Amino acid sequence: MSNRQLEDIEEERFNNKLAKILGISSDELGELDWNIDTDESDDGFIYSRLILLSEDSPKHVLDKIYDLDDNNTLYLNPYVFEEPNDENFDMYNENPKYIINDLVKLFSKKKIK
Repeated sequence: MSNRQLEDIEEERFNNKLAKILGISSDELGELDWNIDTDESDDGFIYSRLILLSEDSPKHVLDKIYDLDDNNTLYLNPYVFEEPNDENFDMYNENPKYIINDLVKLFSKKKIK
């Protein structure tokens, strides 16, 4: 298998995982114009991953995404894309401080419908 084929497989896996996190299908993810960024300290400590969605994205897809803020940004835990055997994943999941920070952020940004 070539490097390009491996990259394509990794990209497809990542996109499938992101679609699942967003609560949409992979096809719907393909309709969106999106970027990933981080909310981090000056020291490089990552507080959260940001999924930035273009305002030009189809409204019917955006409406399906839970907890999307008014700027079409979704805040996720910093290690959401890491595999369970990654060092950061273990640190995050074994340290209640990170989980509590995540819950505080989640509930402070929660939309009331």
